[in-house]
Amino acid sequence: MAVLGLFQTAEGAPHWPTVLTFTGWVVAGALMFGSFAISRNDRLKSGPWIFDAAQQAAFKKALENNPKGKVAIEYSKADEKRGYEFATKMKALLEGAGFDVWGYTPAFIQSSGPPITGIQIMIKKDTASDTTGGILQRAFKTAGIDAPGYFRNDNNYEDDRALIQIGIKP
Repeated sequence: MAVLGLFQTAEGAPHWPTVLTFTGWVVAGALMFGSFAISRNDRLKSGPWIFDAAQQAAFKKALENNPKGKVAIEYSKADEKRGYEFATKMKALLEGAGFDVWGYTPAFIQSSGPPITGIQIMIKKDTASDTTGGILQRAFKTAGIDAPGYFRNDNNYEDDRALIQIGIKP
């Protein structure tokens, strides 16, 4: 007596409805799991700024033995919800590290040029903000975040205050 397989008829011929159904399930499952992976990456990209505990610890450690200057933090109105959350976290970290952080964290609206993405440090050349900006830039780099520096030519803050601008999440 012969043993019948799952995909055979009683006569031993292939049972095509079962074969096709099983193949369909395998293909549908593979597509579903592929979709989950792609969806996860999209959720991470559109989710909040991630500044995990290890990054925060590295950031704090990099600031420890440096002079504590004056800092202001702004976030982009174009990515308001995520930018504000990250700016608030950054403000608390800097205050905890002993920096003189501006009293509130305003949103900025960019009116020209490509949108600011990520973090940038704005300073006035040859002032205390230049030193503070360099310290912050190195601390961000230690935490694995690129924060390029730029010169600012506005009078929104006193010259000795470095400005951290938080743009659209990269």
